[in-house]
Amino acid sequence: MASVNLVGRSVLTVDDVVTTGATFAAAARALRAAGADHVVALAAAHPP
Repeated sequence: MASVNLVGRSVLTVDDVVTTGATFAAAARALRAAGADHVVALAAAHPP
């Protein structure tokens, strides 16, 4: 996989369904650790 410099960048994460938010939280932690300034999560659906 190619390496990407995330320092100072904003990142949008997209998923089809969010249930607990754990995957988004883990992704946000990893992206922030890689230098991203802002991480935004967008999901198309949330189960009732």
